[in-house]
Amino acid sequence: MSPIVFDLFYGLVGVILGAAGAAWLFWSDPRRIGYTDRRGDTRYAEEVLVRLQELISRLAFNVDEHNSQVEEINDKLASIPRHELSVVIDAVAVLIAANEQMHQKLASTENKLREQAQELQVHAVEARTDALTLLGNRRAFDEELVRRFAEFSRHGRSFSLIMADVDHFKKFNDMYRHQAGDEALRALAKQLRRKLREMDVLTRYGGEEFAAILPGTNLQSACVVALRARDAVEKLRIRFEGSELQLTASFGVAEAQGCGDGMTLIDRADKALYAAKENGRNCVYSHDDEGVHRVLQDQRAVPCEAGGTIA
Repeated sequence: MSPIVFDLFYGLVGVILGAAGAAWLFWSDPRRIGYTDRRGDTRYAEEVLVRLQELISRLAFNVDEHNSQVEEINDKLASIPRHELSVVIDAVAVLIAANEQMHQKLASTENKLREQAQELQVHAVEARTDALTLLGNRRAFDEELVRRFAEFSRHGRSFSLIMADVDHFKKFNDMYRHQAGDEALRALAKQLRRKLREMDVLTRYGGEEFAAILPGTNLQSACVVALRARDAVEKLRIRFEGSELQLTASFGVAEAQGCGDGMTLIDRADKALYAAKENGRNCVYSHDDEGVHRVLQDQRAVPCEAGGTIA
């Protein structure tokens, strides 16, 4: 068998094992925040790595066995007188058969490795997707936030964060049952997604709370987006078991700052969201360098009504 084939194949194996190892290290990284299912992901990565290692061991055994067969045939050919052509032909036939068998084993192993790689990819997607709304989950949010802050630090490209929370969702569930609540969250997710750009990252932050990261968007523009999203939620009609249900949501907006990080940005957006909840709900508040302000429909910001500006 050609040495190039072996090099390419072992290169493929190395890439897949490298990817699996990287995934394992990422999933088990204790510095990541907000990951309640890290332990299960780590076990899954360990299982995949074990299967990959078994495939590599089996492949190495097959290669060694093939090499032994080739060496045996080579020794036999070296000892055969040249005039005994029939014996030579038989030896060559055995060699061809051994090569064909090895090709089949390599093809089978390669298919299994591809299946394992695809399984890893599917699991990685599922691990970052909220099953109910099909949006990104808290993990996807955390990863995107880290990536955006790294980009902000390197290139100075700012971004904004919008936090949204459904108003009186517990009462809604108590009145219409949790199935209606689930349908409402699905409909709300679709409505919010329609109000964002393709490049914006909308996630289900937890429970009835959503978070949207808007790359390259300053605070004023993000407030405009939040106002439109608030209006869209208010106008949304949720059809459930022959009835039309309604919900509203409160919004908090903040822009990334050079001296901050992911936690401080979340904290500022959360303070703005809290102010929206405390001051009537179904409204938008922003948090800038001076504190929390209510965002009016004409996009002006005024100080927080309750207790002055929240720092």
